[in-house]
Amino acid sequence: SAHWRRVVAVFTFGKEWQFKGWNLGDTVTMFHRVCGFYLAFRDETLPPAVTTWNVTVLRLDKNSRHMDVIAVRGFWDVIDRTATKS
Repeated sequence: SAHWRRVVAVFTFGKEWQFKGWNLGDTVTMFHRVCGFYLAFRDETLPPAVTTWNVTVLRLDKNSRHMDVIAVRGFWDVIDRTATKS
């Protein structure tokens, strides 16, 4: 559908069923079409699916939340790089 062509990024919480019914193919294919992101705390173990998908892991520190700006910049850096490839 035309709406899917406008999708810029997808945030996942690491579960395949999260994307059930989406018209972007399987998760591996989808994360090659759109930018995928997973938010995780620095000490958190990644879900197995996240390690096999083409997603950018943005790390947050539980005790230094003022450093969240680094994750925000990381998000926009990936979006900007992707936009310039198009």
